[in-house]
Amino acid sequence: MNDIISSRSVALSLMDIKPLTTSKISMWSLSNKYDYPPMLRFKFKNISTGDLFYDKIKHVVQGFCGKLEWTIINNKKYPNCILLPKMFEKYMLDGNISFKEDTLGTILGTNKYHDVVDWAILDAPHLAKYIKKNSININD
Repeated sequence: MNDIISSRSVALSLMDIKPLTTSKISMWSLSNKYDYPPMLRFKFKNISTGDLFYDKIKHVVQGFCGKLEWTIINNKKYPNCILLPKMFEKYMLDGNISFKEDTLGTILGTNKYHDVVDWAILDAPHLAKYIKKNSININD
């Protein structure tokens, strides 16, 4: 799978569930994959953040067994939900930390940060397939 398709695979799987209002569907920068951790900011059309529908999607995402654990931050104070590797959740929620390579590489160590980003990129297409397969009856 090429980088562009792989970086968009999770968003495309979510779009199969319901339309998204998200304009950026790539999970990582194609010019520098380490610039920020792979993540997807998204919102379903006509479903406000904080709605229980997002909890159903979060439950599916958290059931994925890949190289990393994944989660969704669903908080009414944010205009979008954020799907990302669970290990980055606390840094995303901390408004005092830059969510970029230079800061996270210093906190985690550059080699570990790069490894985690690489694992997330490897996970993405498998996570997308998992979401698609396990969200079939989620609208019920």
